[in-house]
Amino acid sequence: MEFKFYDEVDPDQVNDIMLICHGEPAGRRLVDKIRRTDPFCSPWFRMYAVENDQVISQVGATYPIIETTQGKMKIGYVEGVATMPSHARKGVARKLMLKVHEQMMEDDVELFFLGASLTGVAPALYSKLGYHVIGEYDWGMKKHQTYPRNDVTMKIRRHKIDDGNKLFRKYSKGKLGFIHRPDDYPKKKSTWGAFYQKTVTFYRNEKPIGYALIRPMGEFLSIRELVCPNDKDFTPCLQSLENYYKKSNFVTRSLVGPATDLTKKYEDHGFRSMETWGVHMAMDPKGKMSQKQVEKLLGIDKNMFQIFMMDTY
Repeated sequence: MEFKFYDEVDPDQVNDIMLICHGEPAGRRLVDKIRRTDPFCSPWFRMYAVENDQVISQVGATYPIIETTQGKMKIGYVEGVATMPSHARKGVARKLMLKVHEQMMEDDVELFFLGASLTGVAPALYSKLGYHVIGEYDWGMKKHQTYPRNDVTMKIRRHKIDDGNKLFRKYSKGKLGFIHRPDDYPKKKSTWGAFYQKTVTFYRNEKPIGYALIRPMGEFLSIRELVCPNDKDFTPCLQSLENYYKKSNFVTRSLVGPATDLTKKYEDHGFRSMETWGVHMAMDPKGKMSQKQVEKLLGIDKNMFQIFMMDTY
């Protein structure tokens, strides 16, 4: 078995493994666009396990900059993990993960990070490699209802968010985690796929007070991210959004963090928390830090850690 980078393998085989394992295409044009657009994309994009000239497994990595209790830190966000069904449960993914760990250390990565679905076997593998669970993916759902009209107005567009960078930085002030986004990051990140389909800028007296990244899905409306620097604006903005999408039978949100604060805001608005479907996991490159040490590094112990769905890979 050999280990190769994206530029060393057949792009058609890359597309095949993505379609089979993730149900998403990954043609060369798309990959080239991602590598040009997302400043966090690693130089090598993804690494592949190859046997008899056939791609049998893949692991990718992106390199966001996060804020920790020790200052800014370059992390390796593991993504796109996949193994062809014919080679599953044979230790291929584990060997490839270890090789990717080696590469990330060569690239001066200071912390490994990933997201894992609890519906598969991946969390057990990651735990054996040294990863600690540091957070959960939260979902909430509520039936649509109409609210009395308030003083919040909206502008709905494809990518543009008025004062979006300013609003995000103001909201993130004093927090740790994924707070260092490049300008217009939602637009850049959308190259990877349909994280959202529309942007909403909320106004009061013609001044932007918040924004939302949303994805209409038939009778559902998925709120991928809702940012209001002033906590008092959260509910009025959510009410205005729900009033506008009154034909939707339900409004649903996908929330990552900071969980305790935002979850309560959604619950106060009437969202019903659902069963956790996935977890965030992290470890130091040498695998010597305990879970408590990792949580302290990220400010999780003091509820300072922030990561939205837009920050995940």
